[in-house]
Amino acid sequence: VIYTSGSTGRPKGVAVPHRNLTNLLFNHRNDFAAPGRRLRVALTATLSFDTSLEGPLLMADGHELHLIGEDVRLDADALVGYIAERRIDFLDLTPTYLRRLIPAGLLTDPRHRPKILMLGGEALDDTLWRDLAGAEVTVAHNFYGPTEYTVDAVSCRVGETVRPVLGRPLANTRAYVVDQDLRPVPTGVPGELCLAGAQL
Repeated sequence: VIYTSGSTGRPKGVAVPHRNLTNLLFNHRNDFAAPGRRLRVALTATLSFDTSLEGPLLMADGHELHLIGEDVRLDADALVGYIAERRIDFLDLTPTYLRRLIPAGLLTDPRHRPKILMLGGEALDDTLWRDLAGAEVTVAHNFYGPTEYTVDAVSCRVGETVRPVLGRPLANTRAYVVDQDLRPVPTGVPGELCLAGAQL
C-alpha cells in the first residue's frame, strides 16, 4: 500500500500489485538503466512518498542502492559531498529539492556528478529545464504519474524540446487528454489526463 500525496485534501492508500512494478522496470531499462550498466542509486525520498519505490526497484535489478539518512538528505552540501565521494550515478528528485542541490555543486562538482537525474512530483519550470538541458555530464528525465498508476505514467528526456513537457506514455500505457465529457481534445488544448494500461 502506497499513500497518495493528498492532492484532494486527504491522503488515501493505494494497493499497488508487484506485477505493476515489472512494467515500470521495463521502462527504466529502456530509458536509463540498461542491463549490464550497473548504477549507484541514492534513495533520498521518504518511504511514505510513492517515488521511494524507484530505489528498491533498481536494486532488485542489480543496481547498488545507497540509503541516505535524514542528516545527509536535509543538508544540500552534505548530500552533494556524499554523491561525489560515493560516486552516485542516479538520483530521483523533485524540482524543488534539485534547486537546493544545484548551488551546492550537484551539476558542477569536479570530483563527480551524477549521470542520471529522474525528476517528478511537480512541474519543471523553463529556467530549470534550460539549465538541465545544458548540463555537461548529467542527463535528466522528467517523469509524471499519479500513485494510482504505480508511480510513473509518462516521461521524456529533458532538453528534447525547447519548453518543458510531460512527455510520452511509458510502454504498455495509454494516455488521453479529454474534456469534461470525456472526449479527446485537440493537441494544445487543456483537458484532463486519463491513463490506462499495465501499471494502473
